[in-house]
Amino acid sequence: IKWNGWVIHGHKHNNEMKNYPFINGKNKTINVSAELVNYKPISMDYLLSLDLDSIERMDTINSIPKR
Repeated sequence: IKWNGWVIHGHKHNNEMKNYPFINGKNKTINVSAELVNYKPISMDYLLSLDLDSIERMDTINSIPKR
């Protein structure tokens, strides 16, 4: 079965932020690694408010999304 949806993942430490941004629209991944979300939990409501399908890349939670 091929998965077409978004994947939310994270690690305790993200040492490769260039390769694993907060949002990668091409790969449909959301990286909630502590370093990318200011060491604070984020809500599903916030993620859904971002219009994920329109984002190409967003490096951190404070970045302006590249659409």
